[in-house]
Amino acid sequence: FERIAKPARRITQVASQIGLTDVSRTASHVATAAQQADGVALSATMARLERGFDVAVTEIWTFRDRCPN
Repeated sequence: FERIAKPARRITQVASQIGLTDVSRTASHVATAAQQADGVALSATMARLERGFDVAVTEIWTFRDRCPN
């Protein structure tokens, strides 16, 4: 649990800075679950964070494909 909280907080900061608010909020929840050593909550929030990243990357690639070179 200790090794997860710090990187999750960093993801929270970076995602917030680049406008990925859902990812930022979810990463914050991951950090909280890790600090509380709540394995069930951590598993659920990690899955939600992964889905959030998937959506963000898909949107970026879709936008990139629409832009002329």
